[in-house]
Amino acid sequence: MSSGTEQDCINIDGRDVPVTLKANGRARRFIVRVHPITGEVAITAPTKSAFPHALRFAQKERRWIAKQLAALPERVPFAPGAHVPYQGTPHLIEHAPHAKGTVWIEEREPTPVIVSAGAEPHIPRRVKDWLKKQARHELDALVMSFAPQIGQAPKRLTIRDPETRWGSCATNGVISFSWRLIMAPPFVMRYVAAHEMAHLVHMHHRPTFWRLVDTMVDDVPRAKEWLTQHGSLLHRYG
Repeated sequence: MSSGTEQDCINIDGRDVPVTLKANGRARRFIVRVHPITGEVAITAPTKSAFPHALRFAQKERRWIAKQLAALPERVPFAPGAHVPYQGTPHLIEHAPHAKGTVWIEEREPTPVIVSAGAEPHIPRRVKDWLKKQARHELDALVMSFAPQIGQAPKRLTIRDPETRWGSCATNGVISFSWRLIMAPPFVMRYVAAHEMAHLVHMHHRPTFWRLVDTMVDDVPRAKEWLTQHGSLLHRYG
């Protein structure tokens, strides 16, 4: 089975757009994808020898690619002046270069503020580290609140940044969550925590699993709908 990747580019509206060429022996045709979060353009071909043909195929699809790229949500850096959600509420990032400390929240009207001390080049890292810390604190508390209810506790809890999953539960009892849940409303984080904890009892999604989740949290459909409608947008921050 042929496999391998190469980097190249195609011209779209007068600019060179980077593309990743991937060989997959199971592919029966050329496939062009635009990642809905990162905007990476990937082209799959059956073999590496077919990469030149795949590039020409992608060039013919340039209008579709341009449309997908234009529809991507605008990226929002963790920088002074940016608005980012924290527990579902927009917060303004502000720089306090002469203040002591790292990152903290100040409740102001009409918009609460995430304040970062220190040198400005370090703000993105400081804010991201602070958000991860808050996510771990909140998720640890949620997991422990559910443990007595189901008679199970995770072997370990990890915080990561997956692109497609908000949480996961391994068969060895290790539960992982996306730190970006701290930007979602609390009822969404609570649902995801309950969902993964329920997997310690039922490692499937059959009716018994969902009945258990329903005993742990209210308004499951509302949380699932929020993630469907808004979840992908959390990846635009930072």
